[in-house]
Amino acid sequence: MRSFLSAIDGHSRAVALSVLTLAALGGYTAVALSAPVRLEQEGRATRGALQARLGWALRDVRVLVDGRDVTARVRRGEGRLRLAGARLGDGRHDVRISADSALPFGGRVERGWSFRVDTTAPRAGTSAATRTVRAARISVSGRTEPGATVRAAGPDGQRARAVTGRDGRYRLPFRVREGANVVRLMISDDAGNTIRAVRRIVRDTRAPRLTLATLDGSLDTSEPTVRGRVRGDKGAVALVSVDGRPATAKPVQVRDGSLSARLTPLHEGEHRLVVRVRDRAGNEDRVARTLIVDSTERLGTATVGLGARGADASELLTLLRRHGGLRGGGRQRIGSAAIQAVKRFQRRKGLAADGLVGPDVRSALLGRLPALVDIDLSAYTLTLKRGGTPTRSYPIAKGQPRYPTPTGALRVVDKQVDPVWTPPDSPWAAELDTIPAGPGNPLGTRWIGTSRTAIGIHGTYAEGSIGTAASHGCIRMRIADVEELFRQVRVGTPIRIHA
Repeated sequence: MRSFLSAIDGHSRAVALSVLTLAALGGYTAVALSAPVRLEQEGRATRGALQARLGWALRDVRVLVDGRDVTARVRRGEGRLRLAGARLGDGRHDVRISADSALPFGGRVERGWSFRVDTTAPRAGTSAATRTVRAARISVSGRTEPGATVRAAGPDGQRARAVTGRDGRYRLPFRVREGANVVRLMISDDAGNTIRAVRRIVRDTRAPRLTLATLDGSLDTSEPTVRGRVRGDKGAVALVSVDGRPATAKPVQVRDGSLSARLTPLHEGEHRLVVRVRDRAGNEDRVARTLIVDSTERLGTATVGLGARGADASELLTLLRRHGGLRGGGRQRIGSAAIQAVKRFQRRKGLAADGLVGPDVRSALLGRLPALVDIDLSAYTLTLKRGGTPTRSYPIAKGQPRYPTPTGALRVVDKQVDPVWTPPDSPWAAELDTIPAGPGNPLGTRWIGTSRTAIGIHGTYAEGSIGTAASHGCIRMRIADVEELFRQVRVGTPIRIHA
């Protein structure tokens, strides 16, 4: 038995079921359905009109659709049985027709079959409606229903056709010309449902043109901003790298032909800047520059690397000659010999040998120089210096106006861990008792005694007093700060106190 398709109103799902009666004894072979259905008959799907051959001498005809008796709605005329207004949803349906033959020896005739209704158009399933490409040969690809037929018309009269496999994927090759191209798709499933789509492909082989603003000379900031102009930007993005590493958190969007990118912090010295501008088609322009960062003259305020120059570079070279094993290497610029000396020094100290002089290397180098404790009473700060270079600063509290902190040149004469506070020989402490080490001790956890009687540098649990004139002449520090300073000084370390 063969099965075929005809058309239906896809919105109402109303099916007109027709049986054509023909002068042939022995039943029927098909039923005509006015619906866009996908018929499955003996494992096959075909297209056309289902028709039944019925003998004229039939009576007591009965029609079942999905097991429901619809005989009362069947009309007979002009050799046909017609069932109008039946509503069938998408999916499988079963039809069964039975009748008695009025002819001698005719008996009762019964036939049944199944079909599948499919009124859903296939999806287009292609990539973006508009693509920008650089290549002349491209593919329009996508995914739709398995077994669908995809026809496409491209530029210059090109035609392509494909039938999808089990995964529903298709790929149609085309050649595109410079500029705008249009590909029109028509996708039909095996029930005859069709969808149309348009894909626009823009071929662009012209690269954008990048011009960077002047970056000559030394830069006085470690986070410079790169600016430039881009012609023919067409949605371009900028990829900025310094010394082979990305210098921005993400690609920078070019807006109205302007580029502005603030770089991540750079160390003192020379850097290789590369800016690449890429449009949507992948066309690219590239500009490279050498940057020289010289943002400070004080060693220790910024990381120093190859190409650094100025007073901080000169001081570093001096330290490397004294303690880092550098021989020669110039006097004003950090060259390759100095970088190699830094790497050797880093390896000796168990540090990462990257050739950059950051806080760890600087502290290790300066740690070999004599220390000086500099106390600025007006600024409420204590600064530890080595070789004249500040290495660490701390906030302090100083003496009250009635008990001012003495100024002048002093030195460390005593160091104690977890000191016991003993009342000094002073009227304000005459009635006070000794206080043992612990949270209630006014000296905190460390005492650094000076060459001035009863005057020292110590911790305090009353950290709210830091930054004020609160003591009886001593220098107060936060507990963590005084413990760090304690490790950096020794008996004999000079102290300079000034207003």
